[in-house]
Amino acid sequence: MHTTRSLSLKALVAVLALAFAPAAWAQVNDSILSRHVREADGTTAQDTNTGSGIKTGHLQNGAVTGAKLATGAVTADKLGITCPAGNYLQHSGTAWTCSAGTAGPQGPQGPQGPQGPQGPQGPEGPQGPQGPQGPQGPQGPAGSSAHYANVIVVAKSGGDFTDPVAAINSIFDASATNRYLVKIMPGEYPVSGLSAKDFVDVQGSGRGATRLVATARGLSAEYGLTGQYEWSDLELFVTSLPGSGSNTHGIQVGNGTPRFTNVKVTIASEGDGSNMAFGIWVTSGQPVFTRVDVDVHAVGAPGYWFLGVTKHGGPLETEPAVFVDSSVRVGGAQFAWGLYAPMGMVSFRHTDVVAADPQGAAGPYASLGLMVGGGQGATIYNPVVTVDGGTIRGASAAAIVERYYDHANLFVSGAQLEGALQSNGILKTVGCHDAAYDPIANGLH
Repeated sequence: MHTTRSLSLKALVAVLALAFAPAAWAQVNDSILSRHVREADGTTAQDTNTGSGIKTGHLQNGAVTGAKLATGAVTADKLGITCPAGNYLQHSGTAWTCSAGTAGPQGPQGPQGPQGPQGPQGPEGPQGPQGPQGPQGPQGPAGSSAHYANVIVVAKSGGDFTDPVAAINSIFDASATNRYLVKIMPGEYPVSGLSAKDFVDVQGSGRGATRLVATARGLSAEYGLTGQYEWSDLELFVTSLPGSGSNTHGIQVGNGTPRFTNVKVTIASEGDGSNMAFGIWVTSGQPVFTRVDVDVHAVGAPGYWFLGVTKHGGPLETEPAVFVDSSVRVGGAQFAWGLYAPMGMVSFRHTDVVAADPQGAAGPYASLGLMVGGGQGATIYNPVVTVDGGTIRGASAAAIVERYYDHANLFVSGAQLEGALQSNGILKTVGCHDAAYDPIANGLH
């Protein structure tokens, strides 16, 4: 009985030991070695009896499919392949290769982005065809003085000459291509025999600075010249010769188209009741006087006949002598006329012509602004005078007189007319007024 109990106890212990002992087929983690895995069919270069993990020889050909592999599980490193940057591992159907891939289809166009900054200016393109000519613009300011091939200086000291007459007379080769300028510096210069020359311009230093003083005759520019010269920026002061019956001239122009600019002409005649004085005498030609002031007056006793401007041209003239922004003042004689134009053409533009009270004899022709009339006898000269603006005054007689048949022509516009209007020819006024600014009837008088 004792023996039976001993066997039973042993049996119970054995059963319990068996119950709590791990199963013979159970393995702990990482306990299966490569040698415990049966080799696959075929041969392999790897030893399946050493190391740990599944060897190539453990895998049956065709056993690993794409479905068995997780995405990205097989990398180039696992395969021993190194792909360059930008490439990825791709199976060509027969082998693994590194590839940049093929471009996919183009996606839809995205929305337009904001405008970028302006780029640099491109190169200038070719010149286009010339366009049509535009309208003429306003006249610009006066340009600089002409270039002179020769300049002669007249001065009290330090110049080339001290006498203007000697300076002008020293010139013999002046021409259109060899023009001269005689520049007269400030001062008062006595002159005698003063004459103009073609292509020789004379310029002072201003009317209040350069003064040329002459007796009986100022500047002579008569026949033989083409009028290619200009005098400017000076004063010409002329006194009369003593004694009765003397004549005094300021400027005499005989031909061509000379220019006088910013010049003052003064005649101071010693009156004796028989002398005559002529401020500017134009025999023929078409000179232009701009900002020229003429003053003819008596010193002492009254003179006989004083004329501011005389135009004694011919019947074939087509262009006038022109006065622009100028003035003519005459007084101190028995007969004082601003303009005497028996023939030829004269144009006053914004120019005042004033004849002062006569001294001595009085009558219908004593003090006249304008005296316009054709020659006497059978010859017809048809003088033409136009006035645009300014003042025409005849102090005690008439502002304008036309006489000698009916062949004179005078046209006046926008002027102030002080004195009577007498006409035997054609005198037409437009837009004029008298000294009280009362309008003068338009039309023929």
